[in-house]
Amino acid sequence: MTRLASLLLVLCATGSLSAQAASPVGSLLVAWPNPVGVGSPVLDAMVHYPAMATGYAAPVRPRAGGYPVVVFLHGYDKIGLDYNELGIGWAAAGFAVVMLNTARVDLTLLSLDAQAMPAAISAANVEPTSPLAGMFATLRIGLAGHSMGGAACAMAQAGSAVYRACLALSPVDVGLAGPYAGQVTVPFGIVVGQGDFVTSLQAHALPYFNSLGTADGLKFIYLMNQDCSHSNIAGLDQVPSAEVFPRVIDLGIGFFRHFLGEDPLAMDRCIGDVAQAEPRMVSITQRVAEPQIWISDPLRIGDRTRISVACEPGFGGVLVALDRGPGLSTPFGTLLLDPASTSLLSVGIASAGSRVDTMLQVPADPDLIGFSVSFQALGDLVTSPVAFGSAITLEVGS
Repeated sequence: MTRLASLLLVLCATGSLSAQAASPVGSLLVAWPNPVGVGSPVLDAMVHYPAMATGYAAPVRPRAGGYPVVVFLHGYDKIGLDYNELGIGWAAAGFAVVMLNTARVDLTLLSLDAQAMPAAISAANVEPTSPLAGMFATLRIGLAGHSMGGAACAMAQAGSAVYRACLALSPVDVGLAGPYAGQVTVPFGIVVGQGDFVTSLQAHALPYFNSLGTADGLKFIYLMNQDCSHSNIAGLDQVPSAEVFPRVIDLGIGFFRHFLGEDPLAMDRCIGDVAQAEPRMVSITQRVAEPQIWISDPLRIGDRTRISVACEPGFGGVLVALDRGPGLSTPFGTLLLDPASTSLLSVGIASAGSRVDTMLQVPADPDLIGFSVSFQALGDLVTSPVAFGSAITLEVGS
């Protein structure tokens, strides 16, 4: 308690996970039986994953609990194999990326196959003869798609309680997804460019965004300039700018690391300072259904960082406690921190499209190494004045 008091007196926080080093990537074509019986009878896919060496069928790099999963849905007249560079980029950052090769031109079938995929992944994860057995963190699965696959994301998530977050790259007009967008219940990101003349912002991405439900987390549009086309956003070509695709890869890493519970620093890469520093970024439009909290840098003794809360324009702040709690229901939502040690660390005002930031300083005290503290966001929302949001537990490093 003395250590916590000293931290609060100087507005300090704890640091945690640093950026992961790129892993060698293995790849494997799979043909999994559809275990739910709706959609394609066989779910053909290319799987990219962190491996001991780079190459086809390379041994999986062992990790306790497996790797968070991203299921990827291709565009019209494409298959997952066409997007190998995207899958490799995300797999090198620590994801198991499952890229469907089914339903080449059929939006409905693609969405049904996506709904079946979590069950197929779970079955493969416990198949003793599979070289991928034990690789998948089956409770942490995200969904991504390009063009037609972006529309299928809404349809698939509305029919699956497993996907925890969705990212759509240049998605087709949400009208093709019928009423499903309003049933989306997880964080949803859309990335599009002003150079996209196939599924433009005004005709496709913006109507999609406006139709999406966000019962959890937030939704956002990340708009890039004329350098970003319908194809290079997903790595299908390098015209008009080869620099667009690496930015999209990095944004996806940040998005899924945050919402699949990998890294409390990751939001800076999709809506924070790292994302906004991209010279091709035009704007970020967001609506917040649950305040989101993250930090800008891993903290070590003697270091400073920024703790940020994304919320709607108005009030925002940060709660701090010694530990996480069991989840206490309150008029402001669920308090995720230990009620006995929770206190208000900071408050502020968020303007339109922004966030509330608190600068934090850890004393240069070696005794603080290994000390952990939990934080929770609170702030104004679309539907209520003030609510509790996401929480993180962090540890001071050396």
